[in-house]
Amino acid sequence: MFRNLIQFYSMAICFIASVILMITISLMINSITNSIFTEYKYHSELGHFSTNEKYIIYNPTLAVDIKNNPDKLTQVRISDRGSYLEEKKVSSIHDLMGQAGWLITASLFLIVHWRLYKKHSVI
Repeated sequence: MFRNLIQFYSMAICFIASVILMITISLMINSITNSIFTEYKYHSELGHFSTNEKYIIYNPTLAVDIKNNPDKLTQVRISDRGSYLEEKKVSSIHDLMGQAGWLITASLFLIVHWRLYKKHSVI
């Protein structure tokens, strides 16, 4: 199966790179779905922003004047909901960029070591 140590080394690195690629691709798919379907992915957390009463329970540090003014409270709640969704999208895109680096690195390792394996299997 392995004729020399270089073949064994290159196949071991190929295996590790393949595992990293599989994990990275699954994480990338998760990040993409988080950024595209943010409202569906975080639906349970958005329940805090559904009514003024739930929002007051979720955010008890609101100023008294905002709590007593329903129109102002509604505006703040809707604004915070939008900010929350935007934060989740930006976080997902940030994660996706980091995972792209892992994808490129693992792909390069796989290609280089696969060629090394093929080169030494001909000998």
